[in-house]
Amino acid sequence: ETYDLLMARAVATYQLEQERDLAPGEKRKGLRTICKDVEIEHRKETGKTVTLNHNTLRNLAAGGRRQADFNAMKGWLTPEEEETVLENTIEVAKRGFPVTHRRLKEQVDAICRARLGDRFPVGGVGQNWTHRYMERHRDRLSTYRARNLDT
Repeated sequence: ETYDLLMARAVATYQLEQERDLAPGEKRKGLRTICKDVEIEHRKETGKTVTLNHNTLRNLAAGGRRQADFNAMKGWLTPEEEETVLENTIEVAKRGFPVTHRRLKEQVDAICRARLGDRFPVGGVGQNWTHRYMERHRDRLSTYRARNLDT
């Protein structure tokens, strides 16, 4: 998130640099210089170092999308559906019925089949989809192994 905010600041700075009038003999700041300036400013403000990529800046300044946004569009679930599944998984677990990978897959398959119809594969989401889903949401979900109760 910090990277995205800094990159947005760099894009705005770059666009302002491209629009401003230059004094005779003055050169515009390049992509790398703007990235370095934003990095230095952030380090002064927070004490933390974040490295910005000048190629990403160029792509975003030209109207491109972030890779994360592009990849999100390729997912089976919309962001709203993913959040709904996540909230449902947490709610069911709180009630004492943790969701298994199989049950999660069945739930996601049903949602996708309802929205996509015949365009959704017969086998449903891939066999590793639930593991990647858990990894994406590791800040809110975790896996546990069932254990016997001690008597």
